[in-house]
Amino acid sequence: MAPDTLPAFLHFLPITSNALLVHGENGFNKLQTVYGLVRWLGFGNGAGWLAQGIVIVSAAAAVLWLWKRDLPYALKAAALASAILLATPHLYVYDFTVLMVSFAFLYRQRAFDTLEVLGIAAANLCIGAFLFVPAPIGLAAILIAVAIIGRRIVEISLHKSASGAMCAI
Repeated sequence: MAPDTLPAFLHFLPITSNALLVHGENGFNKLQTVYGLVRWLGFGNGAGWLAQGIVIVSAAAAVLWLWKRDLPYALKAAALASAILLATPHLYVYDFTVLMVSFAFLYRQRAFDTLEVLGIAAANLCIGAFLFVPAPIGLAAILIAVAIIGRRIVEISLHKSASGAMCAI
């Protein structure tokens, strides 16, 4: 790596951020984030950052809560991969390969049931539809992954509660 690479990167980082996030030179419909959705809906930069900030804090809190629980590692890893996608304000459709990491960890935890397969198909349709729909609909794919994770957490919690109730009898 040339010694001038890092200084050049640091120099152009705010310029690129300003062009892509503040001015939307690539189009806000291409940003598959909460920030991109808010900006695409016509709200200003401040509203976009406020919404994105709420999502960042919520995702971080959810991941911290989840990692402190007695849950399968694969479920925690799937949640972390999904939270990473939710946390960044700069996410394009080609970044959705990370969502497949979430799905892979979910599958590692247990095989998908019919409802989850339908959800994953819908998530992939959202990602693919990006080419034809000028809206940040890829965000829905992340939310589908989060819903599957949440559903599994509820299932495990209910199973533990039922097991605990059975032991008490």
